Amino acid sequence: MGSITFDVRDIEGDRTSGVRTIPVVFGRQKTKNLLLILNSTLIPWLAFSYLSGFFHHYLFVLIFAIAYGYWYILHFCKLEKIGESLDVLVDGEWIPVVILSAAVTLF
Repeated sequence: MGSITFDVRDIEGDRTSGVRTIPVVFGRQKTKNLLLILNSTLIPWLAFSYLSGFFHHYLFVLIFAIAYGYWYILHFCKLEKIGESLDVLVDGEWIPVVILSAAVTLF
């Protein structure tokens, strides 16, 4: 999802260059909806995994990762210019997840 989010930032540049990315083909709104649907598929997976006895110690971390996914999809698919914050927040998505996982493991 991260690479598609980067493509949303440069729809006009990609379109001008003739590059056919998902946001160029589908448009910003449909791309946002696709990303939200993909992120939503993690919820039944998480529920099934939890009920099957997996990830009990990491439930909070996985819920955080799903919520963070919703936040950056909604934030970065806005119409206004985003700037360079996208690079750190999308590429660094796993930084807070790793920190939370380490904290859960240590305590």
